Amino acid sequence: MQTKHPMCALGFAALGVVTATGHHAAMASTSATSAATSAAGTFLTSGAMATVFVFPALRIMNIPILDLLPAPFVWIDIPGKGYSIGKYPITNAQFAKFIEAGGYSEPKWWMDKGWHKCEAGNWTQPPFWNDPIWNGLEQPVNGVSWYEAAAFCSWLSAATGENIMLPTEDQWQYAAQSDDGRAYPWGNDWDGSRCNNSVDQIGAGKTTPVRQFEGKGDSPFGVVDMVGNVWEWCLTGYDNNGNATNSNARYYALRGISWGGIYKETFRCTYRVMDSPYFRYETRGFRISRS
Repeated sequence: MQTKHPMCALGFAALGVVTATGHHAAMASTSATSAATSAAGTFLTSGAMATVFVFPALRIMNIPILDLLPAPFVWIDIPGKGYSIGKYPITNAQFAKFIEAGGYSEPKWWMDKGWHKCEAGNWTQPPFWNDPIWNGLEQPVNGVSWYEAAAFCSWLSAATGENIMLPTEDQWQYAAQSDDGRAYPWGNDWDGSRCNNSVDQIGAGKTTPVRQFEGKGDSPFGVVDMVGNVWEWCLTGYDNNGNATNSNARYYALRGISWGGIYKETFRCTYRVMDSPYFRYETRGFRISRS
């Protein structure tokens, strides 16, 4: 289901959506999940979702997303679930549009804690932005904190008039796995040729263009790079399972593992880890969702 960004409560009264007056978008969600822990992380089984969005009163530009973000960008509609997810992780070329629009100098796109980190650290771009190892136009943007990923989503929501945010863990996992319980996005058998990985110590040793493994390791819905390449930030707080940008979670969930993964078990669709929202490692990236 595609909706316009609810800057006006009138258009979303039937959905129970209201506007907020602060700087930052917020999302509240209830999620039925079950989890089992392992030594290296946690495996999560997906459950039912019920999501309500609350957005700030920000100026909407209604720019079509394909006019704003360079290729490759495609929405994948997830049947019967009321959301779409980006076919690929967000690339450097796409994240550059946020930088060019002054995203690092506009507090209105940021959570308060994130903006304080941005100012204190003098953030003006991701930390590996000028490194040729990582900065190819179609390589996934990396080194971004959860705060930066969420700020990008807030900016893109206002620019397009669409309801865009990081995917929740439930949304991410269902897009990767569907409902057949498969181990990996492509099936139940490990195949290192289907994603960017270091399981056999012969991988790229860095991120790869987001289309490099298209058609090889796609999910049942055709979503690309759901495992390998970069860990992907989710909206969900790891320590409280809240799906709200103002949930005050100490840690946020990451899914999908990166190019550096050396154990095939960690490439399973159910595998999850956590990190602090201000950490900016070269293995971290994100994709976006639309509800």
